Amino acid sequence: MVAVLFVTGFAGNIGALILLLMLFALGVAVYQLIDFYYTQIFLTDQRIFRVSGLLTRQVATMPLKALTDIRYEQTILGRLFNYGHFHVESAGQEQALGSLHFVAQPGTFYRIVMAGALGSPREEPEPLPDKPPTGFGPE
Repeated sequence: MVAVLFVTGFAGNIGALILLLMLFALGVAVYQLIDFYYTQIFLTDQRIFRVSGLLTRQVATMPLKALTDIRYEQTILGRLFNYGHFHVESAGQEQALGSLHFVAQPGTFYRIVMAGALGSPREEPEPLPDKPPTGFGPE
């Protein structure tokens, strides 16, 4: 590579090459940031959805009952900022929802997905009391 630069005479403009590479890296970083901003992950009691794309919206979905394997990774930065990357697999289907990147609270997300995939009963919320608590406002 260095020999090609000297033969073509471009070695004198090495500063321009470095600047060009830095602009390219900045462009890639900005694209990744925009892609992250426009990607949303939804979890219902029956499906996982990923909606992404800036100009062309893309929707990927997978039923929780078809889930055969899920794993998540949490890097050092992920542990520091509480995010993780998930890899989802289902049997006998093309993987429309193969991976989910930068999922917030991955431990909680994993437990909820596994409870939905295994068909665990959901906890019912506590019923609201008939009367407001005493000591608040006029009685």
